[in-house]
Amino acid sequence: MESWRWNILSRPGISAADVVILEWRGQICAYAVLAPHAVVLEFALTTEFHRWRRRRVFVHLLHVLEERARRRGDELLSFAAPASEPFIDKVLKDAGYVVEQAEYLSLGILNAAELVQRLLTHHAHRLPARWCKNFALQISPGRYRIVRHSQLRIAIAGRLVTVQDKYADPQSSDCLVSMDLETLTAIIFGRSTIEQAIDAGRARLRDATSQSDVSRLFSALAIATPWYTPLADIY
Repeated sequence: MESWRWNILSRPGISAADVVILEWRGQICAYAVLAPHAVVLEFALTTEFHRWRRRRVFVHLLHVLEERARRRGDELLSFAAPASEPFIDKVLKDAGYVVEQAEYLSLGILNAAELVQRLLTHHAHRLPARWCKNFALQISPGRYRIVRHSQLRIAIAGRLVTVQDKYADPQSSDCLVSMDLETLTAIIFGRSTIEQAIDAGRARLRDATSQSDVSRLFSALAIATPWYTPLADIY
């Protein structure tokens, strides 16, 4: 939530009044942020509804956003949506929107500890059943200057994974790995492997004999389907 506040609400020209939230029976089913110049900065739809109800929700979200844009005096509403999402594409085109250009969506990591925790928990089946290891992962910002240095403690006991944002004594870990955030992002989103990063000098190990354990850990972190630079259509 803090990352969202920083990334969305702290932007120039954005306030809480620009956030649109739709509910269905007490549950949030759609969300969008209307930025200046009628640009839809972010939007999301629940995937739990049947297709026909999901369409109705999206159409209603469009109407709400369009009405807000009109009240501001804006004539055009623009979206950036994944080009690989046919449902979004069809609803927007049925509503009269046209594709003007194609770009790339940009994905980045703001909270490394939270992401590593969720990925390893979700991919715990990839880890050895009776594995007990303590890893220290030192992450420098690299070219992402807005992100602070992180020193994660990753404790694995069987299929139980615990990630802490601060490691008081990383030298006491079984394996110590250092890299910058760009390298970690590339590994997670399938653009590189930990072995390639080590060979290129972008990841460093305290002890070369720990590489097999490090490889196991990072293979569990990687997302199987590469989507780190998906195409986006602009409507």
